[in-house]
Amino acid sequence: MNPLEELVRRYVPLGSESAKGFHTVKCAICNDYKSRGGFRFDGSDIGYNCFNCGYKALFEETSGKLSRKMRNVLTSFDIPEDEIDRALGKNFIHGRQEESKREITLKDIKSVSLSTPTIPLPPNSVPLADVIDTEQGRSILEYIESRGLTLHSHPWYISEKMPNRVIIPYFRNGRIIFWQARIISSAVPDTPASKKIRRYLNCEAPRSNVIFGYDNLYSYSKKPLFITEGVFDALLVDGICTLGSTLTPEHLEIIKKTKRRVIFVIDKDKTGKNMALSAIEHGWEITFPPNGAEDVNDSMKKFGRLYTIWSLITNVSTGIKARTQVALKCKG
Repeated sequence: MNPLEELVRRYVPLGSESAKGFHTVKCAICNDYKSRGGFRFDGSDIGYNCFNCGYKALFEETSGKLSRKMRNVLTSFDIPEDEIDRALGKNFIHGRQEESKREITLKDIKSVSLSTPTIPLPPNSVPLADVIDTEQGRSILEYIESRGLTLHSHPWYISEKMPNRVIIPYFRNGRIIFWQARIISSAVPDTPASKKIRRYLNCEAPRSNVIFGYDNLYSYSKKPLFITEGVFDALLVDGICTLGSTLTPEHLEIIKKTKRRVIFVIDKDKTGKNMALSAIEHGWEITFPPNGAEDVNDSMKKFGRLYTIWSLITNVSTGIKARTQVALKCKG
């Protein structure tokens, strides 16, 4: 088995082998929700074919270089470029440099830019479930429950290096691609100085293409895909969040690939206004928490989950109507 095949088998969740020798996968090029893509390993050669979008790529070891199309396939499946180059060796790195001189299409750039490397958790991180009987564990769980969630809503972590914070991993295909550490409310004193305390600490990694709940984008569901500003609201509605109110070009490209109906859940503040206007500009629907509720968590506490979800779906708007709603409801 050549090093590149070993890399594919390590990073890509390969399915069963078809009669034609293809190991089925959910295509990362078109983000098809069915397993209609496939890798085929033939000696030292590797082929890829998607029977939904028609994307094909071939790696032949004897050619001396890796094609741009095959590199796009590998990076779309989140295989880091540095590991690809190490697996190929010096001769192939030269081949990559020669090929990079040609004109690269916008599709090529987008495919590469959406790659997300695996990120380690903070030092000494342990699952919250393992320390739930400790004072720190109980305090963290109490905060989580105050946000309308439970111990089992997400794989929470804590670390002695980050006291009074709950560590929230971001996953993609089972890999951690980002994390945040949220301070719990009880650890923030009610003083002017407390305003300088950062509520969230983020890992040192690029975040322009990071999305919480990434796999929900491409899961097959007739339910709408809610996009929120924060992690806790995303968990409450089984949606995704974009790590703040700013939608980057990478976020836009990722979201456009989903086959689900997209609804942005807008917070009633200045940051919510920014997200709403960006969503409206790109033709997506927006909605707000019901009247009488500041956010999704507040709504679920006051009105219950069923009414909250129903209200979010039935009160969507787009275009001029949506802009009017933003002007009326968003403060600042």
